[in-house]
Amino acid sequence: MKDELSGRILLEFFGLRSKMYSEKSVGGSDMKKCKGISSSVVKHCIEFSDYIQCLNEEQTLVRQQSRLRSRLHNTETVQQTKIALSPFDDKRVLRPNRTQTWAWGHYKTSPLCIGFDDDDGFVGEPGRIECYQRIRCSNIK
Repeated sequence: MKDELSGRILLEFFGLRSKMYSEKSVGGSDMKKCKGISSSVVKHCIEFSDYIQCLNEEQTLVRQQSRLRSRLHNTETVQQTKIALSPFDDKRVLRPNRTQTWAWGHYKTSPLCIGFDDDDGFVGEPGRIECYQRIRCSNIK
């Protein structure tokens, strides 16, 4: 098994989406990953607390970056405004406790199964947290 922290102890981890996470380890070193955002923006403009705020307050974080672009042998600098951090995952459904998820297509995320279940507490539509009447979902395959 690969040791990605080189023997350091992991203190905190916040994963917002796939390839968008931050971790804090002993020794004060932070590792921040954010796919699609330039490394200089991640290093200088995004902090560990931004990941926490994004998850807890459901806010998206927008940052501006510049890059070099070449078209027909003409090089130009392009300014881009991109969503740097977003708590809305496109592969998982966030459960109400804000730390556990279900995969898209899980039987408890089916539109037929809305309400509360005795097993886990909550069953709802993908991407929405709404409480309806009490429905047993054990017979849905």
